[in-house]
Amino acid sequence: MPSKVAFLDYQVIDHLHRMANGIYKGQHVDALRLFEFEALMGHYELWMAEITQVEMIIGRENPRIDPDRIPEFAQRDQAKLAIAERLGVRWLGYPCSKTDDQYSRLDVSFRIAGPDWAIAEAFEQRIEQMPGVSVGDARQVASLIYGFDDADVSFRPEIQWLVTEDEPLRAALRREINAGQLTELSQIQVVSVAELVAAS
Repeated sequence: MPSKVAFLDYQVIDHLHRMANGIYKGQHVDALRLFEFEALMGHYELWMAEITQVEMIIGRENPRIDPDRIPEFAQRDQAKLAIAERLGVRWLGYPCSKTDDQYSRLDVSFRIAGPDWAIAEAFEQRIEQMPGVSVGDARQVASLIYGFDDADVSFRPEIQWLVTEDEPLRAALRREINAGQLTELSQIQVVSVAELVAAS
């Protein structure tokens, strides 16, 4: 049985992809390798937000990108999704879709509002106002707390760890949790990959 139930931010997969291609410039190669090994051995139950897939689409739609490079970027994104699949990642549905939000994509993350829509939307707006948190970050965290199994909308995993390589996001969430402002995350450890493997 997996010993840890963890939610991975987009950057974790991005760093694993960079490492696999020899272009990772960070300081945590050993931790990333150990995490990947332990995940492949089944030591973790891993979840990601389907918003990650939307973020990939948004990146490819950037008007500043040379259109000739879009196939290259699409191939890169498929390689990242293949890494997630190899690690056994399961996907959390986006809980507060909106008709005027580019993150609510009909073919990926848009759903009719469920019973927790209002509470998830209010939570997302709170997160979005925190210094150090981006719009995409807020949607990731809302999915962590109020998301549901993409394959079974009646199931919500009991996630213990939020794993992100985004230092400003880690700092922002920890600051708010320590101040008692994020009771929704009070039972979740906000860590880097290095901190997660060190806790094994």
